[in-house]
Amino acid sequence: MEARGGTFGERKTITALFADMAGSTALIQDLDPEEAWRLIDPVVTLMMDAVHHYEGYVAKFLGDGILALFGAPKYLTRHLG
Repeated sequence: MEARGGTFGERKTITALFADMAGSTALIQDLDPEEAWRLIDPVVTLMMDAVHHYEGYVAKFLGDGILALFGAPKYLTRHLG
């Protein structure tokens, strides 16, 4: 990856985690959006809290799931959010 005006000069191993709520489509298919969100929100909140507890970064929120990065440099996390 190149920065404006040069390379970053840093090589790191990062971990990417994708997590979602299993079976959520079947669970919420007949619910109105507000009711569906009331079921999904606490689960997604727990996922995000766990990521932050282990010093990860939630790069993307995906409805009933998240994409999280651990060990990623700050400049990478800013570009993915």
